[in-house]
Amino acid sequence: MCDVRQTGKRLRWCWKRYDPTAFAMPEPSQLNFQTIDQSSKPPGERVHHDRPANDGGPGVLLVFVLMVWAGIVWFSHHRYAPSDLVGLNSPATKFSAVQAEPIFRRLYEDAKPHPAGENEAFRQKVLEEFRRLGYQVEQQVTSSPVRNKRSDAESVPLVNLIVRLEGRTDKPPVMLTAHYDSTGQSPGAADDGVGLTALIEIARILRDEPLLDRAIIFLVTDGEEYGLLGARKFVEEHPLANEIAAVVNLEARGTSGPSIMFETSPDSAWLVDMFARNSKRPFGSSLFYEIYRRLPNDTDFSVFSDHGIKGFNFAFIGDVKNYHTPNDNFETVDRRSLQHHGENALPLIRELANTDIEARPATRAVYFDLFGYGLIRWPALFSIGLAIAGLILVFWFSAWVSKREEQGSNQAAIKPSHSMALVAVTLVAIFLIGKLVDAGFTLDGILDSLWPVQPIPIQMTFWAFGLTVVLAIGWLFRNKMSWRATWFSVWLTWSVLAVGSSLMLVGASHLFIVPLLCTGVASLMAIFVGGHSSHRQAIFVSCAGLIGIGLIWMPLERLFYDAVGFRMNQLLILRMSLMLTSLLPLLTLISRRALGVWTSTSLLVSVGLTLWSVLAN
Repeated sequence: MCDVRQTGKRLRWCWKRYDPTAFAMPEPSQLNFQTIDQSSKPPGERVHHDRPANDGGPGVLLVFVLMVWAGIVWFSHHRYAPSDLVGLNSPATKFSAVQAEPIFRRLYEDAKPHPAGENEAFRQKVLEEFRRLGYQVEQQVTSSPVRNKRSDAESVPLVNLIVRLEGRTDKPPVMLTAHYDSTGQSPGAADDGVGLTALIEIARILRDEPLLDRAIIFLVTDGEEYGLLGARKFVEEHPLANEIAAVVNLEARGTSGPSIMFETSPDSAWLVDMFARNSKRPFGSSLFYEIYRRLPNDTDFSVFSDHGIKGFNFAFIGDVKNYHTPNDNFETVDRRSLQHHGENALPLIRELANTDIEARPATRAVYFDLFGYGLIRWPALFSIGLAIAGLILVFWFSAWVSKREEQGSNQAAIKPSHSMALVAVTLVAIFLIGKLVDAGFTLDGILDSLWPVQPIPIQMTFWAFGLTVVLAIGWLFRNKMSWRATWFSVWLTWSVLAVGSSLMLVGASHLFIVPLLCTGVASLMAIFVGGHSSHRQAIFVSCAGLIGIGLIWMPLERLFYDAVGFRMNQLLILRMSLMLTSLLPLLTLISRRALGVWTSTSLLVSVGLTLWSVLAN
């Protein structure tokens, strides 16, 4: 433990052996967060005692927060992986990619592109796999106009394959589906060969088990790549489509990655609960659904969902540079993605077939996974209440700190409107520097490929320049900033976003609610059990919110890059702007001199990362 003695304008730290009686806790009035107007004093008499300016402690904590964020990215990268392979000795009731490998090999080892209308030979191979298992296959022969630009033909012939495994009752059946057509350039081993292989292997496993309550339909559609043609024709023309109670669809974007439940039916919280119970390594978020339903992309599940069929949509995402290219082949597919697909789909089909689906309530859930260890979820209606609770805590803690400031000083507090303006300026400045970095990389040709050879230095460059901006703003306005006003302005912004998203974008509301509640709970702890040290309370509350931000936002870095590469850099820049602006309250606890050093260092690192990005790509 140490005590601090101030001599002149310099602070000297004297370390001694810890003795509780040697450290006298200062009174709250001695440690206030007030910026004092010293313009009337001669320069030599001015002192900065708006808060204990500590070059060491808060600066170390800034590094700690940044390292925690980086550590979360690394850990999520490690956890963002499909399941380990299950060998031949696994129980017969478990899905094994090793057991399914012969199916995958027979279908795709020498596969060529087989788009709709040109896939008769490949279809015969699929039919042979079902016949090996003793199934009768119904072929729905039809045709459809092409609905996208992937074919020059006006219309293509289609053949859907329909297999039925009977159940114990005559309840409406459930369905497992994948598509067997590919694009004209790709063998389609991942998209959707992995889904097709998992479907056939699941059909084999369930064939040897006691009958379930409901029948199971295995639907293998044609023409998905030309505009979901086979699924549309099944819904429009086949009478079975009106009987289906629930569906599980298997898809792919790339040739590796974990199986993600990225879409479910609206108002189906019970499906989210079912997924959480049955998945060993659950990856999913209501955020994905909010994004996906606003994009032009679709899968066969979209057709079934529009028809009123409840269910799950799974896809693995990774090595997207191989998506719809000749590199989507037998050699490049990660068999662990097949394992994860099967592990997700098999228990869900079993439980759906034994569930009273018609009696399930129509409620919606907000949900997200925590590094694949489990699924955190709550009813969507709770979001607005949680957001308002966080907002109240922000106002309560700010008022409590303000009262302590008034007791400790007669000086006027910095106006919150000024801090709000500073937060807005910081957000805009970081966004603009991010756009400049994006424009520079684009002009240099580095981003000609959406998935460059070395993406890490490029991503780090965006973040480093954004950090430089927020540090520079902290340095410029250090003597004009109050911790309370800055903290209040930052978290009022998060509160508004939490309330707004709860009302208009509820599936994404957890992005703002969780960090808000982290800082809100920390503020309650500071009020009731925080002791008398205002400085420590400020550090604790600041860091709690920042760590909450990191836990929710940083795992998205890998997923967004795998999904879209550098195609939607504005999303990266927006995330970066909001997260880095949240560092402002912590910067008010660091001396201006230290902030100048940090800013210069960050700028040098940014330049170095830029050079690395150019040379590596």
